[in-house]
Amino acid sequence: MRTTGPGQSALLLTDAVAVLEIEKVDYAVIGAMAASLHGVVRASLDADAVMSLTVQEAPALEKNFRAAGFLATLNRGHLQDPIPALLSVADSLQNPRLTHSRT
Repeated sequence: MRTTGPGQSALLLTDAVAVLEIEKVDYAVIGAMAASLHGVVRASLDADAVMSLTVQEAPALEKNFRAAGFLATLNRGHLQDPIPALLSVADSLQNPRLTHSRT
């Protein structure tokens, strides 16, 4: 990972995207970071992405993020939850989490 201290969420996102590309996972950056690229500045320090991946594939991706040096946590939703699982990815340098919604 290229992050060297807190306040580097954009680098955290870039490094996480590299893992997604290696794993050939389709994704889209959403939320405040995506809006800022279109000129809409919002007060947010985290990054969000949605991935095209099944819940069954989630544990392997969590393991791959950990192997790449990320702190990764997979939380599965309950049966009625509209989001079946959420994979949070962070670094050890206090950068806000990068959350990946899973479908």
